[in-house]
Amino acid sequence: MRRRLDVEHEQDQRQRQEDQAEPVDGENAQAVGPQGQRADSDEAGDPPARAGDLDQQRLDAEGKPIESDPNLYFQGGGILPLGGSTALGAWKGFGLALMVDALAGALSDGGASTVLPSPQASHFFAAVRIDAFTTREAFLDRIEEMKAKLRSAPRQAGAPPLTFAGEAEAALEAERRRDGVPLHPAVIAALQQMCGELGIEYDL
Repeated sequence: MRRRLDVEHEQDQRQRQEDQAEPVDGENAQAVGPQGQRADSDEAGDPPARAGDLDQQRLDAEGKPIESDPNLYFQGGGILPLGGSTALGAWKGFGLALMVDALAGALSDGGASTVLPSPQASHFFAAVRIDAFTTREAFLDRIEEMKAKLRSAPRQAGAPPLTFAGEAEAALEAERRRDGVPLHPAVIAALQQMCGELGIEYDL
């Protein structure tokens, strides 16, 4: 009876540790850069120098980098795949994008991105049954072992600490919850104007 209670206590402790652990997650769109980030830069009125790198990622309908008018992207333009160019392995990003589209578009029967009008999209969700491969405990141990090994790997001089997918976002969320969400002056002005037009008190 004592042995059974000890085992149950160990299992309970482990479950609490797992529940408190930060998940390893990430956004994995197969483009070299996020369109939403560039759209935010456009809306906020950031100068071209700040948004220049993003401009090189977006192409107009003729396949040329967009340098001035951000609306050209929405007129038949696109975003380069991961890698950016053939020399940098763009075919890998293109291949990953095709795989995602095959799952989210074809397998879901919702339609691939090549046939859906923008901004419509299909989605694919999957769950892996861990105990079909190994035990849950062994899997979690392997994940922690992998993360520890990567964190202890030698770093280049001046390189920032290694972070896993989701960690930077979790830290930023904690900071925003503690200190608030900073708004660009252009965004504040737009909100104030909207509140005035709608007769709503602006109290941010």
